[in-house]
Amino acid sequence: MARKRDKNESLKKYLLSRIGCFFGQVLFLINSYCVVFKNVNHPDMSDGSKYVFAIMHSQQCGAYAILNRENLYSMISYSRDGDLVAEAGGRVGINAVRGSSKRGGAAAALEMIDKVKAGASAFMAVDGPRGPVGVVKKGCVEIAKVGGAKIVPMAWKTTPLFTFTVNSWDKLQIPVIHSKTVSLYGEPIEVPSDANEEQMEEIRLKVENEIKRLNDDLDKNFKHYYKIGVVNRHKSKSVVSWF
Repeated sequence: MARKRDKNESLKKYLLSRIGCFFGQVLFLINSYCVVFKNVNHPDMSDGSKYVFAIMHSQQCGAYAILNRENLYSMISYSRDGDLVAEAGGRVGINAVRGSSKRGGAAAALEMIDKVKAGASAFMAVDGPRGPVGVVKKGCVEIAKVGGAKIVPMAWKTTPLFTFTVNSWDKLQIPVIHSKTVSLYGEPIEVPSDANEEQMEEIRLKVENEIKRLNDDLDKNFKHYYKIGVVNRHKSKSVVSWF
């Protein structure tokens, strides 16, 4: 559902947000049909297993490659950009839980835990909402621990010629038509339900190092992985609308 204009919001800002939402939907929809998203080592979800997919903020478009997206929830921050992503993405099948470590984090974490406990998987940009770049926050470990899920580190790469890079703190990468993309997944990481703070910090650091390793691996072997990758053929069926 489209958000209503806030009484303190200027008409110009409201209209710009509507336009941004519309073109965000168009972009998501086009990407769903016109960009090839390939997976390497995607975890098996056929048995009902639930995971916390952990990726860096700049690579969050990698969510397109994950299977079973109708049962995947992404944590999106309370920000102007987050509003656009949550609303536009929601219209094309991306489920959102709103909040971040800066604002609404506790409530968002509890909601995400409830979703995971109920059988959903989570997708988290783990160095967000504002960095430092490449430093994993502990939220993904806490959600996996309480929700009873495994953490799957992942990295995503696309051909630079057909990639739009946003001028933001994280240099967000957005694939465009004809780009070749690969998502590479690490082995699922167990989080014991009785893990103490020291163990959770060890797991957090393990996730961080594994994501770095996956990115290095993709940089070196992208062409090979693109050849062997399995295409995610799941397409968006939502309708783009202004309101």
